[in-house]
Parts: sequence; C-alpha cells; structure tokens
Amino acid sequence: LISLVLAYYAGLFFARKSLQSVTHVVDEVNKISVENLSYRVSFTKPGDTVEKPDEIDELILTFNDLLKRLESSFVTQKRFVQNASHELKTPLTAIMAEVELTLARARTTEEYKRTLSVVMQEAEKLEQTTHGLLVLTRLEETAEKSERGVIELTSLMEEIITSFKIRFPLREIILKPSNQVIVINGNLLLITMAIQNILDNALKYSSAKVEVSLSKNSTESIVEVKDYGIGIPALDMDKIITPLVRATNVGTIAGSGLGLALVDRIVKVHAGLLKIKSEE
Repeated sequence: LISLVLAYYAGLFFARKSLQSVTHVVDEVNKISVENLSYRVSFTKPGDTVEKPDEIDELILTFNDLLKRLESSFVTQKRFVQNASHELKTPLTAIMAEVELTLARARTTEEYKRTLSVVMQEAEKLEQTTHGLLVLTRLEETAEKSERGVIELTSLMEEIITSFKIRFPLREIILKPSNQVIVINGNLLLITMAIQNILDNALKYSSAKVEVSLSKNSTESIVEVKDYGIGIPALDMDKIITPLVRATNVGTIAGSGLGLALVDRIVKVHAGLLKIKSEE
C-alpha cells in the first residue's frame, strides 16, 4: 500500500514536471495578439539562446520563425494598404477640388475645357493605379495557375517595340540583332506586360535612345533593356520593387509605383530573376 501511494504521488510529480514546458509554451502563445506580433516565445531555459535545444525548444524556435514571417507579411500588407489608400485618395481629392472650384461661379468655355482636361488626367492616374493593384492582387492569387505556352521572344519583342514606336515616334528604340532562337514557356499576356512596363520606364525616365537586346545561355533566356536616363539613387534600389514606392528623384514625372512591382512578380512566377543596375 505504501508503494502504491508513493508511486501515485511520484507519477503526479513527474507528469507535472514533464508538462511544465508545454504549459509555459501555451501561456506564452496566449500573450500574442495582432497588437504585439513582435512578441517572441521565451525559452524554457534561462537566456535567449539554447546551445543544445530539446524538443520543446525546437518547437519554440520553429514557432518564433513562423511569427517572424507572419509579422513581416502583416507589416507589408499594412503598408501596402496605407500606400494604396494614399495613391487612390490623391487623384480623387484633386478631381473634387477642381470640380468644386469650377462650380463656384460661371466659367467660360475655355475654363470648362481646362477643368475637364485636369479631371481626365487625374482619372487616368486613378485608372492606372486601380488596374495595377487589381493585376497585382490577381497575380498573388492565380499566377501559378495561369495558362502557359511557348513564346518566341524575338518576334514578341519586335511587336512590342513597333507599338512603342507608334506611341513615341520621336524616340529611338534599338533592338540589337540576335542570331539565336529564344523560346520560353510562359503566359503570353504576363510576359508582354512585364516587357512593356520595363520599356515604358526606360522611355519615361530618359530622353536619349533605348537599347534592347536578347540572348540566352545554357540555363537562361535574357532580355536586357538599357536606357540613359536619370538613374536610380543607391538608397532607393532595394525599395523600387515594392508596390506604390517610387524613387526619390522622379520629380514631376507621372507614375503609380506599380510597374516594377508587377514586373518582379511576373518574373518570379516564371522562375526568373529581375536584375536592376543603375546609378543616379
């Protein structure tokens, strides 16, 4: 009887001791909420690092890594929503202010035309931003499931450059000849959109010629676009592929800050790499 009693209480003691670490993890996790995603689960042993982690400490390390990724995603999403709200609000505010000013009193025909012109410009900015945001969202959700096919890059590039020469008749766009047949597997609409965005940036931020070349090696098909424009400040290089973020030296040049973000996402969806080399 004494042995049974001792075994019972010893079992209770060791069971509680073994579950103490699990209870600690549960208590720590319950402290985490949307307001404090930066909080990390502390280890069961004293100190911030564990030289020889046991199974519970491995669980804590894994959970903290998960928290880090979630926090990064949450902050990125929050910043994106804030920037999107600002970008959409600005043209709407300009439209409302212009219309209110015009309606304040009777205007001449020329003044009405000027107002409509301003409204049209701001509406175009709004349309471009909205379209870019929708495409970016769609890419995040369904890009991997998009239809793929064989794309011959040389002929596609010739078509795109021809359309740009119509839009920019005074600009020189040079497609360097290549004797290679360059074929990739991808979504034609997305690849076209990516190339158009790069070319549009090259023409928008420069006034000199734009050079385009195509090549391939054993593992990659390479599209290179080179311009001689204002360049990108070194401090902005890591930010320019973030949605709705533009370089600090763009001045009054129109843009939504979505072009390179779209290009980067499209290229990643096609298992490619976007490389940007520039100096201000």
